[in-house]
Amino acid sequence: MNYDPNHDELEAFPTGAYRVDQLCTAFELAWKSGKRGPIEEWLPRVPAAERPRLLHELILVEVELRRAMGDSPQAVEYQQRFPEHVEVVKDAFDATPPLRPTDPSTTATVIAEIGQDTSAGDFSTAGLVDKSEPLPEAIGRYPIRRVLGNGAFGRVYLGVDSRLDRLVAIKVALASQFETPIGRERFLREARNAAQLDHPGIVRVYDVEENGDLLYIVQHFIDGQNMAACAVHEHWSLDRIVRCISDVARAVAFAHQQGIFHCDLKPANILIDRQGHPHIADFGLAIDESSQRTRRGERAGTPRYMSPEQVRGEADRLDGRSDIWSLGVILYELATGRPPFDGANRDEVFDEILNREPKPPRMIDDKIPAELERIILRCLSKPVGGRYSTALEVARDLQKLGRRPRTWWWIAAAAVLVVAIGIVWRTWNHPADTSLESDLSGPIESFRVVHIREQAEEYEQLGEIGVDSSAARENDLVRIVARFREPLYCYLIAFNPDGSDQLCPRNMEDSKPQRLTALEYPVSKAYQLTDGTGLQAFAIVASREPLPTYREWRQQSGPMPWQHVEAGGVIRFDGRSAEETVPGKHQVSVSRKRQRKPATRGPSGGASRGQEVELKGVKPIEQLCGFLSEQSPSSEVQAVAFPVVAKPAQ
Repeated sequence: MNYDPNHDELEAFPTGAYRVDQLCTAFELAWKSGKRGPIEEWLPRVPAAERPRLLHELILVEVELRRAMGDSPQAVEYQQRFPEHVEVVKDAFDATPPLRPTDPSTTATVIAEIGQDTSAGDFSTAGLVDKSEPLPEAIGRYPIRRVLGNGAFGRVYLGVDSRLDRLVAIKVALASQFETPIGRERFLREARNAAQLDHPGIVRVYDVEENGDLLYIVQHFIDGQNMAACAVHEHWSLDRIVRCISDVARAVAFAHQQGIFHCDLKPANILIDRQGHPHIADFGLAIDESSQRTRRGERAGTPRYMSPEQVRGEADRLDGRSDIWSLGVILYELATGRPPFDGANRDEVFDEILNREPKPPRMIDDKIPAELERIILRCLSKPVGGRYSTALEVARDLQKLGRRPRTWWWIAAAAVLVVAIGIVWRTWNHPADTSLESDLSGPIESFRVVHIREQAEEYEQLGEIGVDSSAARENDLVRIVARFREPLYCYLIAFNPDGSDQLCPRNMEDSKPQRLTALEYPVSKAYQLTDGTGLQAFAIVASREPLPTYREWRQQSGPMPWQHVEAGGVIRFDGRSAEETVPGKHQVSVSRKRQRKPATRGPSGGASRGQEVELKGVKPIEQLCGFLSEQSPSSEVQAVAFPVVAKPAQ
């Protein structure tokens, strides 16, 4: 497909940094396809306020593309073309890396700096071909048919292996790469690493050869496009995303098992064949465990996909969880249509990766399944220990999500009430999942409260209350998520710090609960904590048998035993006992273990016996959950309570 800057398809791009990023991708693909329109034709595609940023990025891309062809673009040329943006041109040329890196300790490769694809396997477009250079008839024993692609480290040809009667891709290193050890070493490293990996999800390397002045890699030819090109002009359903990235994660897991970490996973390095199967390419920045210690201080990769530890230059300490971060970035982009970190330049992107939490995907698109959001955000945990331990775990969680045929329903008497209600459930077409988790007793698999904070119109996900977060502030946001092991009828009830209680959603009091297999409240945005300071609780009453309307149930049960409770710790009721989470320590079952007051002196001067006391808030939660259980003896009750404290004075 040829990319036309005036094509209506580009009208669908969102505004802001992501629009600029996508236009730059389309601009590069237009060059590769031979349709090299001037930058001036692309600038009107964004509002006037965004044009300096777009111009800066397009100059970066075009300069690197021209240099790869042997051209020597100068700043004065662009300043004459864009006299009103002289400073933008200067900044762009100042930010453009040297054509030939000379210091491996401080200079990254061109691909690492500008984030463009130089994969040997991007076979979807014609390359940046120097028309003055004739096509070689053969390279070694391989007759050459055409050029497939061109990049900072080499040119890729489509060749024929006449001995085995198959097409091959031949990546030839540019002569300039032999002038420095880093270029030659990266090229050979790519061949060595990929040659060890015989997996259907990894582009297979057949051979690496030298023929006179030529150094080249012979590898499997993938007839298709890279994922970046597909995502620009194809709609990806959630099912396709889940299946594809699950396959990619399994291929990544295989590489990790061989002691190889890719370190540059991104859509441009994932090739999609004609059948839709993904194949990982370009192991040029990969790290293998045997030589990892020699990479200390190295910072290489594509900025938007680099993990925090890559940004910090900790190449000697990387493990597979760095690639898991990159998988999370790819998943986020495919699911939401925008990157999780969208700074206007590399330094801003690095700062966001290190210091800012990504906006939760469901705040961008509330149709994204809650479980997919959980997977994505776990991959994007800034502390390495918060991520999945292995890529295989990522693949398995995605596979579970993908193999559940599901219908997504919006709660309502009919579908028209979706937005007003804001709660979602899923129904499977088969019995409940029979994973190891199902061996646990009770029909409620999990009940969680996710803590979100909004600051300056940015959303920061602080994690699960009681696990990652121990208190909320007034006006913070939360989302309640529950998963069931079988279809259940349920009430979700909020018990607020001011002593009030309410059904969630409130406007369903006169509707009988529907049977659910998962629950999330609310679907869009989040529940805002606006009912004062003190203990906030959420309880779920779940039953295998149909329940009456909430209003009827309340009339039968009478007043709730709930009133204002001073803030204490985070308390969980799991259907049997209440537990308080002590920050930094393990949970202690306080229904069986009570804290004791220190011994005090009695009237006679002797020590009196220590007195058993309740931790603050535990007793009210036990009483409340006991009351709820009595009203529905056949139901399971779970609850989470947590302190809401006043916002600090400005």
